[in-house]
Amino acid sequence: MNQKVFDLIERIVTAEGFEFVTCETSGNAKQRILRVVVDRPDGLTLENCAILSRQIGAKLDEEDAVAV
Repeated sequence: MNQKVFDLIERIVTAEGFEFVTCETSGNAKQRILRVVVDRPDGLTLENCAILSRQIGAKLDEEDAVAV
């Protein structure tokens, strides 16, 4: 994963009030998985994760930040 993607994700996560822990990719050229690890002192809900996932996905698509 390149630094641009890492920075984009970190900005989104911290802007929403979460602690950005790390992110990583896995898989192969046909199917890649992006795993983002976040935390918050009072915990996270499934809804928090869904919101972050949609925001991150939309921004990565908008920026065309992930090579296919």
